[in-house]
Amino acid sequence: MGIKITCISDTHNQHKKIVVPKSDIIIHAGDFTSRGYSGEVEDFLKWFSKQNATHKVLVLGNHEVELSKKPFQEIRQLVKDHGIILLHNSHVVVAGLKIYGSPFSTEFGNGWAYNANEKLLAQMYKDIEPDIDILVTHGPAKGRLDLCPGGNVGSQSLADWINNFSWRLKLHVTGHIHESRGTLFNGKYLTVNAAICGIPYADLLTNPITVEI
Repeated sequence: MGIKITCISDTHNQHKKIVVPKSDIIIHAGDFTSRGYSGEVEDFLKWFSKQNATHKVLVLGNHEVELSKKPFQEIRQLVKDHGIILLHNSHVVVAGLKIYGSPFSTEFGNGWAYNANEKLLAQMYKDIEPDIDILVTHGPAKGRLDLCPGGNVGSQSLADWINNFSWRLKLHVTGHIHESRGTLFNGKYLTVNAAICGIPYADLLTNPITVEI
């Protein structure tokens, strides 16, 4: 019997409407708030901490703007105090699975958190250890559930790293592009765009995607 993983992302303060099944690991791939205000963050963390999963893994997203302005040690402690694992260009091993998480996505617009150009993203991604089982990034890889009215807007640098360096990857959990929510298997690993909200964000699109690996 495999390990049951619940995948969610882009809940944008709508988290209390979601029906979350019991699982071994729950992963949130970022954008749990509208702007990262303290009240939004605290409300989400309290909810997330109560979900019926042995391990709770979180990355931040571009909408966590105000939160991102705080010292990182303060952010990490806040999340840890709720019994949640925060991944920020870092990895953890839970349930025998090595998980790497990053809040970054490709640049767009102004005033968002954790945006970077492809050169900076490539520098970040080269430090990912190649033996990870699960990759969690707020922004998708180019050509992998990243299609929106502006085209395929995922990171080419991330796609290159996955194609050239990962050899044990089983699951990539992402979000950010609400229009491309769903799953895609390429014969080697499963990509899950776990965006919950539609557009506008107040519309609840669907419940979590649960997989077993």
